[in-house]
Amino acid sequence: MAAKLGRATSDVNRGPRFLPLLAGCLAVLAAASPAVAGPRYEIEATLRPDESVIEGTATLDPGPDGAPAAPPLLLLYPQRFAARPPEFDERRARWIYPGGFDPGSLTITSCRTASGAPCDVALSPDGTTATVATPEEEDGPVTVGFRTRVPERFGAFGRDGDQLVLGGGWHPLLAARDPAGAFDAALPVERADYAVTLHLGPGWSAIVDGLGPYACGEDAAAGCRVEHSSAAAEPPSIVAAPAWHERSVLAAGVRVRVLSTESTRPPATYAVDAGRGLDPASVPDLWSVDRTGWMLDVLADALRVLDEEALLPPEDRRAGEVTLIVAPLRLEPTLGISGAVLVSDQAYELFPIEPFFRFLDAEIARAVTAELARGALPRLPLAEARWTAELIAAGAVERLAETAGEGGRRAEEWLKYGAFLPVIDQMIYAPTMQFRDTYYAAVEETDSLHDEVWRFNTDLPRGRRLWAKLRDRLGATDALAAAREILASGETLEAAAARAADADLADFRTGWLGRYPAINLRLGEWGSERLADGTWRTTIALSREGDPDAREFVTVRVELEDGTTRDEVWDAREPEGEIAFTAAAPASSVELDPESRVVQDPALVEENPRADDVSSLAWRLPVFDRFHLSLDLTTIANSEIDVEFTMRRRYDLHQFFRARFTREPRGIGGNIGYRYGFGPPRDMNRPSWFAGGWVEVFRHDEEFAVGDDGGTGSPTTMELGAVVGHDDRWFDLDPADGWYVGLSASGSFPIDPAGAARPWTVRGAGRGYYLWSPAPGHTLAVFGGFGVTFGEPVASQYEALGDRLLLAAIDPDEGLGRAKLYLVGEYRHLFSWDLDANLFHLAWLRGLQGVLTVGLGTTTERDSFDGMFGLERLFFEFGYGLRAFLDYAGVQTGLIALDLAVPLGFIDGRFGFLDRIRIDPEDRDTWRPRSSLFGIPFRLHLAFNQTF
Repeated sequence: MAAKLGRATSDVNRGPRFLPLLAGCLAVLAAASPAVAGPRYEIEATLRPDESVIEGTATLDPGPDGAPAAPPLLLLYPQRFAARPPEFDERRARWIYPGGFDPGSLTITSCRTASGAPCDVALSPDGTTATVATPEEEDGPVTVGFRTRVPERFGAFGRDGDQLVLGGGWHPLLAARDPAGAFDAALPVERADYAVTLHLGPGWSAIVDGLGPYACGEDAAAGCRVEHSSAAAEPPSIVAAPAWHERSVLAAGVRVRVLSTESTRPPATYAVDAGRGLDPASVPDLWSVDRTGWMLDVLADALRVLDEEALLPPEDRRAGEVTLIVAPLRLEPTLGISGAVLVSDQAYELFPIEPFFRFLDAEIARAVTAELARGALPRLPLAEARWTAELIAAGAVERLAETAGEGGRRAEEWLKYGAFLPVIDQMIYAPTMQFRDTYYAAVEETDSLHDEVWRFNTDLPRGRRLWAKLRDRLGATDALAAAREILASGETLEAAAARAADADLADFRTGWLGRYPAINLRLGEWGSERLADGTWRTTIALSREGDPDAREFVTVRVELEDGTTRDEVWDAREPEGEIAFTAAAPASSVELDPESRVVQDPALVEENPRADDVSSLAWRLPVFDRFHLSLDLTTIANSEIDVEFTMRRRYDLHQFFRARFTREPRGIGGNIGYRYGFGPPRDMNRPSWFAGGWVEVFRHDEEFAVGDDGGTGSPTTMELGAVVGHDDRWFDLDPADGWYVGLSASGSFPIDPAGAARPWTVRGAGRGYYLWSPAPGHTLAVFGGFGVTFGEPVASQYEALGDRLLLAAIDPDEGLGRAKLYLVGEYRHLFSWDLDANLFHLAWLRGLQGVLTVGLGTTTERDSFDGMFGLERLFFEFGYGLRAFLDYAGVQTGLIALDLAVPLGFIDGRFGFLDRIRIDPEDRDTWRPRSSLFGIPFRLHLAFNQTF
């Protein structure tokens, strides 16, 4: 007989050892409202986490009595995980599935009516819905058998290691009814009454709807049983693991408890004195992050302030407890599920200074506030209660930041001081990091996986968008007044806004409860005219392109010549508009939407959509665009450093001014250049096509390729060149698909005084690559190119194959010639992307990738274009490399690359290892030994970028 479990009472560890066999009680969760006549579920299921399966039977009663009869329509939520999601792109794939795409499913195994008669189940073509056909004389409850396979997946529905998260919808759901009583799969699910009997195997502990954990001891051979019921509630959630550990805090009459599979870590010294940031004395304590203690301290302070601000529900309708569950979330730091809030197990993995933590503080406070608000809105439909609560929470946290003197702080304000670094520049204009919506206070939460059961089959947004649009419409003061009224009355947003702010929001739902409209804002002509009384009349023309039904209210910020700033609001519901005002000084600059609260669609323009929102594009700081350091660990003298700066205007994807410095075995030099970008942008910071030119001065190293007869001395040359190319790869860290091609032509001449070597050249070159991913975590790449040199070059101006980005096994001065061809293939395979190793708080090691490489190349002779493809001038390589993927400071992605390459070729007509470096394959006097290990020659490179 299975043991029946109840709620454990230990406040330290609710693991199996605290529950005697067969002891337990009935756990009942009662909603804050009386039961309503609606759907009813009786579910008996067995959870087998070891198999990633939950299966059983569900008796579904559409109710209420007297509703029009219709064939029940079932929503099969797990079937949305049967195919790769649209979010499964290069950047996000590894934050959705830890080991590559793994499908989930829900299979209907049987169907019976209340009388026991069989019923037919017809699946929709995509398998996400099912229609139940019952005998004509029976239209009551049906009992369906089901088997749900849980994918290996991060988020609110999946398994990662020993933790299984079912945020809801793990059983068949009844579709909601429309006003006519017909089932509609496009409507959000309804509140319902649930009676759940869950069977749990030995050694597992489950949290059901935020209650528990209910632990089944290892000695419970027959397993355990959890009984749970709820009224007018969401589909129940289950989170299971072998053991749970709990800590809690009490604030504003609410007990907030955090449940984690990790045992409590000893607090790091920087966190002991909460709110003080980094303590220098904590430097030796580099691995201990007391995330739970920090979270609880932050939440205690936040709840007390929000209570004083009347931004929590009244005490008589305020829940006495909120449960936070630490779970494997990777794209969203928090997510609300039935009865609880999930918090990412990678939250607070940042460099431990207080400004970094504050963004996550706000996100977790927002989630807890939303959970409290949701419980106080029992009269609203399920989905409406959810989005209304999130709207309130977004406004409450914004007010919380204002009371702390941090209102409006976003990541850009902290990052701008390091904007000369390329990773920082990319973070500001086209961020690719984890939790980016959190750091950038995104109005539209673009990284949401839509896992929430209350909105998974709809276009309903989360609350941050709704709060932003409400605030734009009413202003911050009236919007907060409406939020307080909702909490006090439990009424709808429209009723509360009418009462608190005398506002008419009749069109608010129509505009903002669906997909975000595709629009682009544009600043037109503007100017100021002096009036007779000495004041200035400023007029600004504005326009909106795209969706004709968009309902935006846009801030227009005007800087005046007397140093003052004026904010006006443009009602952008009309496609054309004008703002006019009188002031003491004329306008000096204009900017639309200065806080980026309007989401603009880049598909409507071939540039950053913000580029036409400002009167002038200010120059950005010079960006340290490239720091390419490639260390040849076998011959340090062959190492390369390449540093490049780019100057451009804010939001400008077209004009780039560049300066570059390079040191390589051939010599040392620098250039300045110009590039013009065009075509569809790769992202909001880079175009896909480019063309430009450069001027370079280079000092050639006379020690390069000693013994070569291509020139003497160390001449200095000037080179003029032009380039055109295409690059549609957008995730530089580990591109999975795309193609690149670049063609260049240049000419060089000497600038040394008379008497020195007088080299001159005309050169052409091309390089291209193609990427293809047959499966997530596996990428095939082919890249190659050519080079040709005419004129009278010195040794360092000949074409060569020796470079990490060409043939990594070949030395830079090996096989020089007038022309070259090369072709390289790579196979990249991901070992893991969830290592989560803290490296002194400076970086977190996230993933490890292997790279198998094969390549070949050939060059001509030095004094002619003969000899190409001759045996002595054919070079081959094979190698293997490792890529360590990092999150620097816990935020920006980067990598460290270590590549081992082995050279092969022909010597005296025999194919084998090239144990000699042959500057001139025909002249043995130029040969020298190559580094080797166990008789195998090799080169070893350490770098900080991929090979293409």
